[in-house]
Amino acid sequence: MPSRADDGVTGTWSGTAKGNTPELANGMPFSLTMKLGEDGKLTGSISSLMGAGSIEGTFDKASGQLSFTSTINKAPVVFTGAMRPYEFRD
Repeated sequence: MPSRADDGVTGTWSGTAKGNTPELANGMPFSLTMKLGEDGKLTGSISSLMGAGSIEGTFDKASGQLSFTSTINKAPVVFTGAMRPYEFRD
């Protein structure tokens, strides 16, 4: 069994969030610190210029699909996507 450090998810990740709101139109850098439990439970934290919060979600190793939720400055954040070796895909 691989160690948690080798699970492909646990660690610190950085990216850029884009969307059709004024805050996200040009992209906003963010950082994720994630820890994957043996049951597929995902925990950690997210931080950006808008604030920071804890995350809770799930990761399906077979499909690479992950999803998590957070609350940053009283605003809900929902993320869904796919994790491939060394990259996220939405």
